Amino acid sequence: MGGCIFRRRVRSLTDFSNSRVSGVPTSWPERIDSQSRSMHMQINCLQVDVRSRAKGYGMEGLKELKEVMSCPCLRMRRATRQITQLYDHVLAGAGLTANQFGLLAYLFRADLADEDGLSIGKLAEQAGVDPTTLNRNLKALDAQGLTTDGRGSSDGRVRVVKITQKGKRTLQKAFPLWREARAQVEVALGSNALIELNALLDRAGTQISRVK
Repeated sequence: MGGCIFRRRVRSLTDFSNSRVSGVPTSWPERIDSQSRSMHMQINCLQVDVRSRAKGYGMEGLKELKEVMSCPCLRMRRATRQITQLYDHVLAGAGLTANQFGLLAYLFRADLADEDGLSIGKLAEQAGVDPTTLNRNLKALDAQGLTTDGRGSSDGRVRVVKITQKGKRTLQKAFPLWREARAQVEVALGSNALIELNALLDRAGTQISRVK
């Protein structure tokens, strides 16, 4: 199983490298579609291997593995990684990652609303990231002079983060790149599918948060 999956991944990376060397860029919609096909090939490869070992593990174990392969958590993590890679690649033209772009956007919205910055807790909640990831991204933004942090005016114990003027200029530069990345996702998935996906993700976030 491992050899089968490893060979497919190496071949995929080799094809991508050859396209870069030849000077022919690989479009992200094509890469997303290719990765999707590769994902299904890997799953099929795994299922074939699992079936060949079913006698040793029993039919119940085979059933459980099939259920794992259709796990929504694993599928969403895989899709998230692929889409994030797309946005990171495009936003690199502005010197940002997808996470950093999102943080600047939240901070810019707070600035337009005349808010005194955002606390770490509030920013982490809005961005949907854990504090460790948030602090890592904020350090990179602060090092570039895109954000600044201090103490809240109403509560000096609270650390607040603000976007700087340089941060606003960088965000404005990144907006066209963000639209380009979004357009590539729309081409890959289709307009209607993208609208349905956004609605489903919103509903999932709301409903699942009530379960925790």
